[in-house]
Amino acid sequence: MPYAGTILRAASKQSLAVEGRVICYEDLYVDVDLKLLIVRSRPLLCAVDGYSFHAQRGKLPLFRYDDAKHYPDQPTPHHKHLFDASGAKLEAPEHVGGIPTLAEVLDELGAWAKRRKPEG
Repeated sequence: MPYAGTILRAASKQSLAVEGRVICYEDLYVDVDLKLLIVRSRPLLCAVDGYSFHAQRGKLPLFRYDDAKHYPDQPTPHHKHLFDASGAKLEAPEHVGGIPTLAEVLDELGAWAKRRKPEG
């Protein structure tokens, strides 16, 4: 799968950051921002300390998974923001039980594109 500008960098001696854009097809892509804490260095074992997977079509946001802790009344910080056809964020996010994988986000974006592709 094509990608553009993916960066893996040491944010500190105890953490890593993965940032970049996965370009899917046409004008669909996912921006990735993943913060990892190093639990063990040999063999390397990391724990997720923050994430955002933001799917877009051109300049229009489609959906975003993240764990920003601005919904304290929910059992976990993991949630999904949805956007309407104009790119405006819908009011309430959908709370999810855990961290989605990048593969799951890409599959969801592919399913979104397939639903919108005209039969032919």
